[in-house]
Amino acid sequence: MSVVLGENELVIRGCILYEVLNKKPIQESYENFCRNVGNDVMSYNDFDFWFYRFYNGNHDLHYDRSADPASPLLSNMPLNIIDEVLNRMEILNLLVLMKVSRNFRKVVQNMKMVFDCIEVDFDEHLAITYNSRHKIKYRPNDTAQYSPFRQEPTCTCGRRIRTSDEDNRKEFFVTDEDYIELGVKDLKLIMENQNVQLKKFQFSNGSNQDTQKKFIDRAEIAFKSAKSSTRTVEAHYNSLAEIAQLLPIFHAGKLEEINFKQGARTDGYEQLVGLEQWKNARKFDGFWSLNVPIEHCLHFECFKDHFVRFKEEDAMKLRYMLDRSTNFGYAEITIDPMNVSLLKRAFDVNNDNKFEFVYQSPDNGSFEVHCALRVLYITKSGYKFKYNNKSASTFYKPPPIPAPPALFLRDYQFFDPRPRMPTDRSRYRPF
Repeated sequence: MSVVLGENELVIRGCILYEVLNKKPIQESYENFCRNVGNDVMSYNDFDFWFYRFYNGNHDLHYDRSADPASPLLSNMPLNIIDEVLNRMEILNLLVLMKVSRNFRKVVQNMKMVFDCIEVDFDEHLAITYNSRHKIKYRPNDTAQYSPFRQEPTCTCGRRIRTSDEDNRKEFFVTDEDYIELGVKDLKLIMENQNVQLKKFQFSNGSNQDTQKKFIDRAEIAFKSAKSSTRTVEAHYNSLAEIAQLLPIFHAGKLEEINFKQGARTDGYEQLVGLEQWKNARKFDGFWSLNVPIEHCLHFECFKDHFVRFKEEDAMKLRYMLDRSTNFGYAEITIDPMNVSLLKRAFDVNNDNKFEFVYQSPDNGSFEVHCALRVLYITKSGYKFKYNNKSASTFYKPPPIPAPPALFLRDYQFFDPRPRMPTDRSRYRPF
């Protein structure tokens, strides 16, 4: 029967008209058509054309479609138009587009993407934020009906959108049985694009430790075949062992700065300091108590750190580095308590200034050393490298504290705590 019907276009169109007259939805009508006539008789696009033509009252079965202009195809569009369309799409739509077909994925992954920051955090389940504006929250299926925004309807796909008009931020909620794997794959689709320009990748520890461990383990495996590029990696509340798993994701030669923020756990530093990403980075900011030996930080061009232990032998290692390093420019080291005499003895400096001195290396290199209350600043003379958008030369010496102004007796207003008595004492009666 299907062969006979397939040879007669008028009969096929009559079957579509019959479905329209039954007032069924197009999807149900097409499924019924394929079941009764055949799956290979007519494509969905052709069925869509005739269905809506009949639906709008045009019941002419002899209509000749060859006179219609050809429908525009994405493959026939100019490249600049395609780029303009893609640049106007939100990040979630780009991720969906890359999953439609390999061709779409290739087109999207060849476009230029610029991100100031991509942040991964685990406060609830898993959230990935792009440019501090578009946050995608990944949740398991059992949370599909839960929404902190009760006024918002839930889509059948488990996706909810919250838009804030004040700061132009959007939140997308995506649910999946294996939401961690989905998050890793989505991030990989973005990061493996060789045209992505990423300034900072931020990884924030949260309350969901189990989700975080699974994400790190899967990301470590997923990104082995496609390393990404970023200028800065910043970690919040993570152990050094966790950071050691994340750093190999990125190209060692393009990673410039490593930042540890807000009390990261210091266990497992041995694996971290052996990575090429650590050895080739230029800047390091670990401004919290760190138990990493100081010699593992002396290769940086610029570093800030708070060492738990700082002995005279550490000061000697620091001097040895200054004598031989060709790229060192600036260091900011928190030492508690500060021992200026120990530092001067290690640097073989004798002067009357208690807080400042200049160290001359054997090759006539000049380094300005300033000892504040708890911080040691060392700056190579003439060094202008910018650290956190400030010139390093502005760090080595805090601004001077202005001298208190001279005060005279006339500047004070004395206060007499005794209660004042009324001038008219006649109102007072004896007890």
